[in-house]
Amino acid sequence: LSSSEFEAASQIAGGTRESALEYFQRLKDGIDTVKNDFDFVLVDAPPSLGIIGIQTLLSVDNIIIPCPPRMLDFVSTRMFLQTATEYVNNVASDKVFNSIKVMISMYDRRNEKSREFVEVMEAVLSNHMYSNMMLHSESIDNSTAVFQTPWEADKPDKRITENMKSVFNEICTDLIARNTNNG
Repeated sequence: LSSSEFEAASQIAGGTRESALEYFQRLKDGIDTVKNDFDFVLVDAPPSLGIIGIQTLLSVDNIIIPCPPRMLDFVSTRMFLQTATEYVNNVASDKVFNSIKVMISMYDRRNEKSREFVEVMEAVLSNHMYSNMMLHSESIDNSTAVFQTPWEADKPDKRITENMKSVFNEICTDLIARNTNNG
């Protein structure tokens, strides 16, 4: 993505506002060619307001942001959401998202500070959070280090795979409900 960011910058530099907006529309146009073949198209974009980040925001209907229950990560997520929604509104005032939700990631329920900070996040974000939290685990770290999922490990960690199923089921159920109600 970082190399495409540089290519994109050179393609839209010096052009008109309309040509830049046309460039930002390309990802959406690409997704539109396959969206009827799938229930969901997931785009894993960097949490930045660079060209690729903005292009992604203009192309999606729902935003899911993983955020560890730590102050710096939470403040960064809040600032990103605020700035991103303002920017998208300035560029495409008719853009509407079906949902914007935060999923707590890397949660360590043994850590008292994490448990306390989840309460802060819930108070601030209320219904913009998923209730299931992705647990922090060495089995996740170990499997991603060798480009695998926790299910592909030699000895899958049942606690983690069950947790992941719960998180993914909640997200899918929410997305189906929101996208069925909104066309």
